[in-house]
Amino acid sequence: MKLQTLVSIVLVIFSLLIPQAFSKKIKFLTISDIHLNHQQTHKMEMAPSGYNATNDMDNQTFGQLSSLIRRNVGAQKLISKPEFILYLGDIVGHKRASNPTRFVQDNTKKALAGLQSMFPDTPIINVFGNNDSFEKNYGAFFSSGFKNGFLSTGIKCHLKGKSDLHTKPK
Repeated sequence: MKLQTLVSIVLVIFSLLIPQAFSKKIKFLTISDIHLNHQQTHKMEMAPSGYNATNDMDNQTFGQLSSLIRRNVGAQKLISKPEFILYLGDIVGHKRASNPTRFVQDNTKKALAGLQSMFPDTPIINVFGNNDSFEKNYGAFFSSGFKNGFLSTGIKCHLKGKSDLHTKPK
C-alpha cells in the first residue's frame, strides 16, 4: 500500500472519530497556588501589593475557601460535580518551619484530605509546584522523598480516592 493511501485512510478515520471524542464535555475543577501554612497565626492578606513570603494561607482562610467550594461545586450547584480535580501545584506555603519535610507533609495532607472529604470518589491529580519540595522552595524532588516525580513513600492510590498509607509497593 502506498504511503499516500495509508495517510488518507488514517485521516478519514480521525475525521470521523475526533468530533465524537470532543462532543462530551469534561467537567473538572482546577485549583492552584493556595500556599497553605496551617501554623500561620495571622490572617492572609487577599490582595497584597507585592510578594510577601509570610503571606501564606492560614487555617481560617483555608476554611473559607473550602466552604466556598463546598457551597458552589457539586450536583445541582453553580458548578457541576467534577469528574476529576487538577491541582496545579504550590499547595505548601513559602515560610518553612524548622522541619521542612514535616511542614510539606502536614500542609499537603490537610489540603488534599479536605478535597477528598468534599469529593470522595473523585480522582485528584496533583502536579508538584516549586513550593512542594520537602527540601526547600525551588528544591529538588528526587533528593527528598520523591522519585521520578512520584512520592516514593510507598503510598498506593486506589480507585475510590483513598490511599493506603501503610502498604509498601512490591
